[in-house]
Formats: sequence, C-alpha cells, structure tokens
Amino acid sequence: MAPCWAATGAIGQREGPSAAAAAQARRLAAERAAHRLALEIERLRAEGIIGQAAIARTLMERRVPTPRGGTEWTHTTVAQVAI
Repeated sequence: MAPCWAATGAIGQREGPSAAAAAQARRLAAERAAHRLALEIERLRAEGIIGQAAIARTLMERRVPTPRGGTEWTHTTVAQVAI
C-alpha cells in the first residue's frame, strides 16, 4: 500500500468524497461563524462601542468565543473579523 502522500504530494492529505465533504463542512462552519461575529461587532458599534480595543473588551466580557474558540479577544482579532 502506498503512503497517503504518494498520490498528492502532501503528507496527511487524502482525496476522495469524504475528504471533500469534510473540507466543505469546515468551510461552511467557518463562514457561518465569521458572519455571526460580524453581526455581533455591528451590534456593538450600533451600541456606540466603536474602537477595536473596546470591542475586544466587550466581547470578552460577554464571553463571545474567538474565531478559533478561545476567550482572549485582541484589537487585532477584531480587525481581522471586521474586514
């Protein structure tokens, strides 16, 4: 049996319907999360919370998870989501 990297040149990547379906599911979940976070940031701005650092503080106070599921928001993370 050939190693999984033999066909694609990439270690650990497998081709086939299950890999494609999993990639599609991850992409859709990421898009939904990004949309949800963008709406949350819009709501905060509507409440008068404008600066990225202030938005980050408020997101932490409200225990909104970061895009990677963490708890520590930074102004940089807010900027990346708000793009």
